[in-house]
Parts: sequence; C-alpha cells; structure tokens
Amino acid sequence: MRKIVIVTTALCLIMVLNEGISAQPSLFNGCSSAGVLNQPVWFNCDFPETSGIAINLNYKAQGGGSFNSVSLNRANEFPYYAFTYETSLNFANSPTILEYYFSAVRDSFMTTQSPKNADNQFPPASYKYAHFIVDPQGDMAGGSAGNWLDLRGSGMTYSDSRLYCYLQNVTGTWPLYQFPADFFAYSVGFLITSGADSAYYAFVYANVLGQLSTGLYVLDLTDSSYTRIGDINSTINGGILHMACNISAFSADPAWPGWPPPDGYIVPMGATLTALPVQLANDYTTTTVFEPRTQYLDFGSNSAPGLFSYLIEKDSGVSITPKVHYLDQDNNLPVMRRFHFDLGSFELGSPDHVYSDSSEFEAELGWPSGGWHHFYFEFSDGKDTTETALDSILILPLACEYMPGDINGDDLKGGGDVTYGVRFFKLIGSRPPDSCYMDSTGTWLYVAGDVNGNCEFRGSDITRLVAYFKLIAPLQYCHFFPPPPLRGARR
Repeated sequence: MRKIVIVTTALCLIMVLNEGISAQPSLFNGCSSAGVLNQPVWFNCDFPETSGIAINLNYKAQGGGSFNSVSLNRANEFPYYAFTYETSLNFANSPTILEYYFSAVRDSFMTTQSPKNADNQFPPASYKYAHFIVDPQGDMAGGSAGNWLDLRGSGMTYSDSRLYCYLQNVTGTWPLYQFPADFFAYSVGFLITSGADSAYYAFVYANVLGQLSTGLYVLDLTDSSYTRIGDINSTINGGILHMACNISAFSADPAWPGWPPPDGYIVPMGATLTALPVQLANDYTTTTVFEPRTQYLDFGSNSAPGLFSYLIEKDSGVSITPKVHYLDQDNNLPVMRRFHFDLGSFELGSPDHVYSDSSEFEAELGWPSGGWHHFYFEFSDGKDTTETALDSILILPLACEYMPGDINGDDLKGGGDVTYGVRFFKLIGSRPPDSCYMDSTGTWLYVAGDVNGNCEFRGSDITRLVAYFKLIAPLQYCHFFPPPPLRGARR
C-alpha cells in the first residue's frame, strides 16, 4: 500500500459517512399485492420513522422510458403496521411487468432502493439511476479553484455484474489539471458494512502526477492509505461524469464482504478534491443509504397463496389468539387477512412483511361465551383467495356454577330434582338451568343432571339419583366439567 496526498480528504469523507449512517434509520421492505387490471393494486413498505418522512413509490411499465412517482401514507394499524406506509394504484392497461422501487427522504438524508440497469448499458440512461438528494449550489469550500468543483447531483444503479455511479456539477466540465499546478480528483466513495465491520471503497476519476489515477480504490484506516484494486469505466456524457466497474473487481481486496451487500445496503457519498499542491475537500454530497434492490410485478402470472399451521391459543377467561401462516411465492401482500369466528370476522396482522418465506398472522379476541364455536381463515393476494377448512373449538365457560344432582337449580338436592328430570324427559319441563356445556354434536349437556359421570344426561341419571337418595349409589360428574370446588364441597 502507498500513502497518497488526499488522505486527509478521505478521512473527512469517512467521518461524514459515519455520521450519515448513524443518523439514518435502517432500510425498509417493500412489496405489492397481485397485479390485477381495473382493481386496486396495493403497495407497502416499512420505514422506522413516523415524522418528517416523505416516502415514494417509483414505478415503470415494461418498455417504458421513465418512472412515475406517487407518495405513500402511513397505514396506522397498530401494532403490526405501525411503521408501514401504503398506497394503491389502478391499471386500466397491463404494464406487463411492472418495475418498482421505494425511496424515503428525511431532512437531508435519503434511503432508496434502485432501478436495475439489467442490460449493463453504459452510461446508463437517467431513468436507470436512483437519483440522490440534490446538493446545494455554492456550498464548496473557500479557496476552491472553480465552480466545476461544486457538486449538484449524484446517483447509483446496479446490474447483476456491475455497479454504476454518476456525479453532476455546476459547469458540466471535469478538468483534471489547471495551470500551473492544480490537480483535481472526483470521487464516489461508499461504506459497506458486514455486521460490526465496515470497509470503504471509492470510484476515482483523476490523474495526479502518477500518484493517483482513474480507478477503483480501497481505503485502509489502519495506516491512512489508499490502494488501487481495479479499473473502472468512466465517461462524460451530457456534462455528467459516469463511472462503473465490475463487481468482481472488489474481490481484489481480501476484506471485501461480498455482494449483494451483507447488510442489504451501502452508504455512498460524492466528493470533489484538490489533490495538489494543497489537500482540500472542495465539496461533497449528502450521504445516502442505497439498497441495490428492485421489485417486479408480473401482471400475466400469479402463484396462489397458501395457508398452513393454524391454531388458536387460549388465555382462559381473557382472550383467544388465532394464528395462521401465510405463504406467497410471489411475495404478494394479503389484501384480505380475515379470521371468521361464528358470524363475525376479524382482521389479522403480522410483524413479518416478507411473505415469500411465510409470515405468521394473528389477532387477539376477547374471551367468547362457552360452547362450541366454528371458525376458518380467509386470505387473498388481490387475485386469488384461499381459506382453511371449517373447524371448531370448544370454549369452557368460566366458573360454571352447578351442583351435581341439582337438576331444577334450587341449590338443593331432593325429590324435586327427580320430578324435574322426569318431566324434562317427558318434554313437559323447560331446559334445566345448569346447562353450561355442549358436547361435540352441539347438544347441551346438563351437567347437574349427569350424576352417573358418563358425560350424558339420560334416564339412567334419574335412576342413579334415586339410588343416591336411597344411599345405595354415589353421585359422579363428567370428568371434563368438574363442579366448582367450594360449591361441590359445601353440598
């Protein structure tokens, strides 16, 4: 490695990068519902900020020449969508395959996904770049040689094999030397993180007396040096400086963490530098969190979603929590996510908004009345609907107050209970009061009358009750539904 004259400037750039990444929230996920014509297609993304944020959806039809942009609003669904932003679009004509990405601006910081320069066009067309925040004019350092060092814009894009960037300045000219001795360099540096580790790389356009040439560099903080690790392509087109390199060129550095970025993003920043005869950072852009990620929505194809591994968790006397796993191979969000319980339906939610590897949805409902309840789950990705089979669950009532043998509900056991039971079976009497539970057929079980413990109420229970009064047989209750201990003990 060799020291170069712009080390001070590079260290300044690193300091700004560190400030930017610490101030900027983490990145978002993004997805859509299925592509259906003349119906709302929903888009949402997550961003862990709720104030001072402008979040946009940028989208383009296949073969289109530019991206449209629309703002997103907060979903405001707590707790599962507290940081989710959403919007919907209607398409009268098929875009065939819709390309889209999300971007967020907070104060002077930007987080953005990107279009994809899939065909490796160089220089890329303007619409193939993610354009970063415009840099103010006239903010370059005092003593700068000229306003070609005053940056106005920057951006990046990517393909499967290459990384691209651009810089835009006030004049549209990019001199490398000015008589008698000024040498200039133009750079797009970026931080890439891998867990607790970070590395710094830079595209550089320069020709500084054999010390610094156009190429790809890595910065070593341990000895304050740059090392050239590869070549880049550079060109000036329409007054804009474009630079690009093969992603494989970064592997010349042993510390390169690999691509796609292990943490999902890089943090780029542009800079103009006076390299000689003095070291001077003339201007630099604001930092950006750049996620090389693009989403595609195929209006001609859709994989139906699936539901599996459902259950209902019970917090006795407090709540029930239905849960189900939703899987969509297209990563389409569910526009319908319902739990049907008896005659009601309830919206489910999930904190996991990546659906291609399944997400667990749930809702918390109040404790229902005792008995058998029927339920099923129903989801739709906007085009295809799927539901689970009708199922049922038995809810035991809380503290069902009954006394074995007290068929008429007068808090006593006596001959009147025998008479009441006989009249009931002759269809003369009304339903006994202590009918707290239902059996699996939906028939009420008169637990106070089930005195032989077979979990049924029949004539044999009247016979057992008579035997009890004659002191020749004990009373027994259904083991599924024991009476309250105090009342049973008192009697």
